[in-house]
Amino acid sequence: MAGTDLSWAGAGAIVSSLLGDRYAVIVGSLGASPALGIEAPAPSTYEGRLQQEGTLPRFVRASEIAAAERRTHDYRYFPLDQATIDHADAVLHIPTGVDAATLAERILALPGVEQVVASEENGSPKGAWGDRFFHVGADRRQPFATIVEHDVPGFDEASQLDRPGVLRLNLDLGRTEFERRFGFPPKDFEEHRHEFDFARLDTVVPHPGYALYGFASVVMPGPHLLPEVDQLLAVAHARAVDRHERAVRRTAGKQE
Repeated sequence: MAGTDLSWAGAGAIVSSLLGDRYAVIVGSLGASPALGIEAPAPSTYEGRLQQEGTLPRFVRASEIAAAERRTHDYRYFPLDQATIDHADAVLHIPTGVDAATLAERILALPGVEQVVASEENGSPKGAWGDRFFHVGADRRQPFATIVEHDVPGFDEASQLDRPGVLRLNLDLGRTEFERRFGFPPKDFEEHRHEFDFARLDTVVPHPGYALYGFASVVMPGPHLLPEVDQLLAVAHARAVDRHERAVRRTAGKQE
């Protein structure tokens, strides 16, 4: 093609010519990502200024974004610059990704919660090392929440946790909340199993192995799902507190 002048329009340009004012360009912006090892941006950068406005993802009109410094570039993320913003209608800023440590911090902030991390030292099977179990009180038989990063061959593989960097949060919702959430009681789960994609990210579904006991799960909950996750955690935590208090009363009654 030497000596030939060529030009072509991308898909966006073609759609824009057809839709006119109904077409918008939305640019993605990322604050921090524990999973990718991206630290929080400097306050003087575009992302840093967007980061200061809140902890949940949000849209910002490009015209409202003032000039700022360009973030240092590496292969993990292409930062915002003025030219990109000038050609956009809006920016979708996502403050942070969610990893196991971030989820664990939210759970441990609840009253009376203790964490057990499976390891060789505490006798856990090798396939579970690194998984986290959260309890209220001294009873370790039934965690109200767990964070797991491994498939259990032959039993729990539907979530495809063998994918790199993938984790799953599991929550003990109990029969009432489970039925309110999914529209059927835990005992009827097998009749509805085919309705769910257990490997889908960022979606609350029945637990593929323990739904019969009122457990739900979510693979890789995203930032926008955290308020809903907090609500479900509150339900699971309240159940654990109630179990613990009843156990304490039973023990006190026997001693009397």
